[in-house]
Amino acid sequence: RGEAIIDLPIFIHKIHAGEHLSLKGNYAGIGTELNEFVFPQDVRNCDKCHANAAKADNWKLKPNRKTCGACHDHVNFETGQGHGQINLAMPNDNVCTVCHDAAFIEEKHRPVSRPDPNNALVVAGGSSNTHASWLASPQKPPPGARVFKYDLQAVTTTDGGPTGVFPVMKFRFTEGDAGVPFNVSNGTNELLDGFAGSPSLYCVFAVPQDGIAEPADFNVSMSAYLKNVWRSGTGGALAGPDPQGYYTATLTGARVPPSAKMLTCGLGYSYSLSSAPPLVQTNVTGFAYDGATRAGGVAIPMQNVWRVATGYSGRRGATSSASNTGNIVATSRCANCHNNIGVEPSYHAGQRNDGASCAWCHTQNRTSSGWTAGSESFIHAIHAAKKRTVPFNWHAVAATEDHPQVRGFFGVHYPARLNACESCHNPGTYDFSGPWYTPENMARRLQQTVATGTYNTSPLPDGGLPALAISVSPYVVSDGGVSYGSGFSYSASTQMTTEASPSTLVISPIANTCFGCHDSPLATLHMRLNGGTLYGTRAEAAATAEQCVLCHGPGRTADIKAVHAR
Repeated sequence: RGEAIIDLPIFIHKIHAGEHLSLKGNYAGIGTELNEFVFPQDVRNCDKCHANAAKADNWKLKPNRKTCGACHDHVNFETGQGHGQINLAMPNDNVCTVCHDAAFIEEKHRPVSRPDPNNALVVAGGSSNTHASWLASPQKPPPGARVFKYDLQAVTTTDGGPTGVFPVMKFRFTEGDAGVPFNVSNGTNELLDGFAGSPSLYCVFAVPQDGIAEPADFNVSMSAYLKNVWRSGTGGALAGPDPQGYYTATLTGARVPPSAKMLTCGLGYSYSLSSAPPLVQTNVTGFAYDGATRAGGVAIPMQNVWRVATGYSGRRGATSSASNTGNIVATSRCANCHNNIGVEPSYHAGQRNDGASCAWCHTQNRTSSGWTAGSESFIHAIHAAKKRTVPFNWHAVAATEDHPQVRGFFGVHYPARLNACESCHNPGTYDFSGPWYTPENMARRLQQTVATGTYNTSPLPDGGLPALAISVSPYVVSDGGVSYGSGFSYSASTQMTTEASPSTLVISPIANTCFGCHDSPLATLHMRLNGGTLYGTRAEAAATAEQCVLCHGPGRTADIKAVHAR
């Protein structure tokens, strides 16, 4: 429309709103379309940038055609096309605030994500692991929405008999500084008036595996849905509140065995619409809730909280979600880009929003379609999409222009220096310089499983491909004839362990992290020549040892921190 795209207020807004723009083209001769840029959180979260400055509120106090039109580029202010129902032309900025006062602008830019239209509560066969409600930000909630916090005061254990102990969690919801009391259960009511659903009580621990008596990685989880514990005693017992508003939950659905030396428990995490729907407020004006389908309402995902149980150790020496000690990543660092983790882009319905506890579910034993689903590798693979030589096509939902027929995470552009590791990591956690990273502790890390069972991408009789073929890793044989065997499993209820088959494919612990970014033929050869296993059998991995730290350890020739700073 004759504007100078590189004019700062236009250019900055267009870059951040790229995927939402209506106009397309080679802007300012930069050789690409700004429409390809994706802001990794809700683009309406204006305060993410407009904060901590003398004129930070100008975005809502002084609207103008140039700045507003940069994002709302479907509007032609000269002709009025697209400007309201009457297509009102605007020759200048003098009267913008007549219709668009500060309150109006702030409300229209409130970051609230719509329900997933494919959620299982409204679509037969839809996804249960998504959100059926509007997702809102605790920093900018809709009017009338209540914002709680979780307060986990202590995690202990109580005697569960000769085969183990029961985890005990002392917690409360808070609003302001006060505890929030639950209703008295009558067997059918909700935990709180004006709400439906609840968080979960979730514990993880480690049992012996692959000949390692005390693994340094979680391989077992147990949980109880708080509403079920409160309502019927299913999965545990609930007592309280005490005078400070704390409740005490004892999880009795399974025992933590004496062999477990790591035990950590947390509050939050619920997002299965079919069995454990999250806490949703049902009485917020403008966000209708359907009591029959249980869809709608407003969910404001509270920050997950966790603690290491008294008498146990934490993963990598961690102690709690309130401390960076031992935590490989800090949620606050994730929030520099993602704000409320999982809200926009919406994964896990925003309910699993603590960076450190990704490793609770995305364990060294989790694999999918021949890819690692462990947190140490797949998070690197997603963020390093543009560096990788082999597209990481693990279960993403959107095609890209470069690969229109294949869905994958490889369209992700990391918006910073990829080798600035401390953008995400806490110091000392990625270069083996932290106090936990001793040879003895490193030897307790588990192999990352990448392939179990059989994969089949063979053409169907009609010439098409199976539904999951687009996600299968190119590193596995996928003709339907090769079985890699069964993976590790442990039943928390029966306390029975099934070790993984020696034929399962694995990546060795250190290479597992590096391979997420460094997957070139030269890099993979280097790792293998120095004891690393990449898609080798579990039996092969057990017969070799990684020598990475000889060169890449702290102060060595190719110190990880020093190399990534170049």
